[in-house]
Amino acid sequence: MTSHSLNVNKHLNENNHKHDHEIKLHNQPSSSIAIHDRNNPEEVKNFAFAVCREYLSGAWKKIDYNDFKVERISGGLSNYLYRCELNKDKFKQVNNEPNAILLRLYGENHHKHSSILLKDIIVSAIMSDHNLGPKLYGVFPNGRLEEFINTTTMAQDDMYVPELSRSIAKVMARFHTLEMPFIKEPQWLFDSTYKYIKQANEVSFSNEKDIKRFTKLLSFNLEHEFKKLKKILKALNSPVVFCHNDINVGNILKLPEKLMVIDYEYGSYNYRGFDLGNHFCEWMFNNNYENHPYFQYHYEYYPNREQQINFITSYIEEYKKAKVSKNGTNNAEDIEIDENDKENKKDSNKLDIEQLISEANHFALMSHIFWIFWSICQASVCKIQFEYLEYALARCDAYFKQKKILFPNGYEANEN
Repeated sequence: MTSHSLNVNKHLNENNHKHDHEIKLHNQPSSSIAIHDRNNPEEVKNFAFAVCREYLSGAWKKIDYNDFKVERISGGLSNYLYRCELNKDKFKQVNNEPNAILLRLYGENHHKHSSILLKDIIVSAIMSDHNLGPKLYGVFPNGRLEEFINTTTMAQDDMYVPELSRSIAKVMARFHTLEMPFIKEPQWLFDSTYKYIKQANEVSFSNEKDIKRFTKLLSFNLEHEFKKLKKILKALNSPVVFCHNDINVGNILKLPEKLMVIDYEYGSYNYRGFDLGNHFCEWMFNNNYENHPYFQYHYEYYPNREQQINFITSYIEEYKKAKVSKNGTNNAEDIEIDENDKENKKDSNKLDIEQLISEANHFALMSHIFWIFWSICQASVCKIQFEYLEYALARCDAYFKQKKILFPNGYEANEN
């Protein structure tokens, strides 16, 4: 999960830090410079200097170490993000190269999920090639270089503005029409959850506060909840599309004429309802909060029916338009929003809205389960300033409240 802000919070090239070790060979290739501490300003700058010289052209090939600046970008919960920039006074463009670039260093937990990383790179390359996402300038084992887009991500309050909510729905709808070279079966969601469960069962904590939080999380028997919920969700027959799986305000850039969705590390073919429900869950969480625990949770911000209809209506309209364009048909009415059900033509728009609302609210439960186990895994290894276990507990609270609304008598009653 990522939630970016392009507000620079720290200059990594300041010299007011003391370190136990330093890397002095600034002109070595990146392959010979390891980076162990992504929060160590000098380590990051040395690594960034090496990869920028190695992967970028023009003026970047001749840059001097002292004319190279690196700044930490706040907000990433899975990766470490840095803005790399040439000295503007000395920068002379040679081949239309940018004077600033985004360095993304993968988080500590990524090596355990190499398939996710591979898909992220492939999707990023495809989106870049089609001008649908930031340009990709370089890929290496522990990160990549991307276009730095000098704009801001959406603010949390933007989601609650009806017009902007409709715009987000359109972005999601267009994303769902993409064709990607991956397995078309919806394996990612449940397989990834099982992997996180396995990893979560193996973690341990030494901090007393973390031990109490983790013990409380274990008391909810969430693995059992997941197994029961999985059966119910499969029975919904939510269509499988290529999903982003993490559309929150931090992953949407506000460009002058459009919105651009970024960060595709969780992109996979998945049930449509998960992308919808996951986004609705994001209404409750501000993951860009500056103070402890570095997020805010408001259950009452989950979109009400009117807000859901506003979003879903825009989604359906844009999805049909995008399909018309791809299929070459002249009639949007020929496009089925639910390709598993081609019998309901009468009052189709109303039926579509109710179907998608149902999918979204049910899969919102799965969103909570997924990110709970993800958070437990992150808490055990990640050094990003964020209270992952506290976040997992907040998602638990939202999960059981949502479950009480949809299944007042529990999942077992639904099976009878």
